[in-house]
Amino acid sequence: QALPTPSSRSVRRREATAAAVAGVANNPLGGAEPLEVAPAESAVAAVFDWRPILIVTWSIGLIAALVALVVGSLSLWRLHRSSQPASDQRIMRLFEQLCRQLAIRRRVALIATDRRQIPMTWGLRRPVLCLPAWATGWTDARLRAVLLHELAHVQRCDCLAQWLSQLCRALYWCNPLAWLAVHQLRHEQERACDDQVLASGLLAADYAEHLLAVASARP
Repeated sequence: QALPTPSSRSVRRREATAAAVAGVANNPLGGAEPLEVAPAESAVAAVFDWRPILIVTWSIGLIAALVALVVGSLSLWRLHRSSQPASDQRIMRLFEQLCRQLAIRRRVALIATDRRQIPMTWGLRRPVLCLPAWATGWTDARLRAVLLHELAHVQRCDCLAQWLSQLCRALYWCNPLAWLAVHQLRHEQERACDDQVLASGLLAADYAEHLLAVASARP
């Protein structure tokens, strides 16, 4: 005797029941389909993307740093244009002697101005050494110490190193270590030039007195 076969309606009912039971097992909250929970980071990124703001902020800082660098260079260019070449023969003789002593082959322009109290040096291809106008009243020892210090910057190409460091700081302006590195570089450059002056035979106490007198704008 043949076994009775289930009807198609009962087979479909059993399949539907089995599917419902499987859905409940996979999803305790109910429903035939399992729930997929998106990660929190993906949800935040889908709502708001921070990358454009970060790029714009970095670009603004970069432009500001480059503008400051250009403005500083233009200020030095205007200072050079408004200053007069040094004409004191005593200063010129000592200046030329020290250039030969340091084997500086580049032509260095020596200028004097009443717009700056502190001696300074700048320039890559054509370096400029600027003295305050009242430097003519300095003693030979003070003139020699100041000129030797400034010409040491020219010999070491410190201006080029400063430019490169400031460009790197402009690129990484948001990193505090970039600002610290530029500050430390300037400090080490000044120390190296001071060491070169002391190596010429000048006593440290006398050199400190000259530096104090120059910084306070005393003759």
